[in-house]
Amino acid sequence: MPAKEKDKAPLSYEKRFILFLDFLGFKQIIQETTADPKHISAVIDAIDIINEMGGKNGLHKSKMVTQFSDSIVISYRCDERSAAFDLVSEIGFALVRLIERGFLVRGAVAIGDLIHTEKYLLGPAMVEAYDLESKHAISPRVLVSQGLLDVARDAPASHHDGEEEAKYIASYLKKDTDGRYYIDYLSWNAVVGTIGGSDHRFPEYLGRVAKLLEVGLKCENEGVRSKYNWIYEQYLDQVNNIRNLPDDDGWVISNPDLHYDIKKLPLSF
Repeated sequence: MPAKEKDKAPLSYEKRFILFLDFLGFKQIIQETTADPKHISAVIDAIDIINEMGGKNGLHKSKMVTQFSDSIVISYRCDERSAAFDLVSEIGFALVRLIERGFLVRGAVAIGDLIHTEKYLLGPAMVEAYDLESKHAISPRVLVSQGLLDVARDAPASHHDGEEEAKYIASYLKKDTDGRYYIDYLSWNAVVGTIGGSDHRFPEYLGRVAKLLEVGLKCENEGVRSKYNWIYEQYLDQVNNIRNLPDDDGWVISNPDLHYDIKKLPLSF
């Protein structure tokens, strides 16, 4: 037996967080790159946004990334401090940046046994993440496994305890009508209050969502149209919540220009 084969350490499962993301409408996106090469840089930029998650300043040493076709998988070990919070917060930030560039994704975050190397990607956590994304996410949302908060409590950031860690993560999540939790990227509280987006650019951000809806809701494919209907419901809920605030509301008094700009956004397409 060759020495390399004999000395090779056997692979074993690690407990890891795994994010499985799928670009929606990727076939159409690629067709656009062949028609206009300028779209290639936009697609690469979108992929880079996702690849950057967890990688700033070597934040998580165990981070692994695998891309195949329209899907991207990112994972890192559960025992790294604040890994769960950093993953969720960076997903939220990435979703906002992708919307601003006209891209929609669907995905899921799962926790469990996984082997993720440059060569191999397998394990129960991968199966769960893929199952959540392909069978349950359906709409342009990133679902979060129920066990995320429990695991996060065991490895919080050094400056706060497990309960605080779980509370911070929960601030990014919203419960949908099917009872599943997803990372909110459309409400004021999420985009500005939690993710940290610019408050003055929030009307512009919703305007970008409106442009996506203007195209997507007219799609002849019913399956595609249903995905945009989900976004439309979130968009409509947020715009109406702000439009309907009375003139003497504290937020309106503090943000009259924002209130005016959001009231101008379309309600139908």
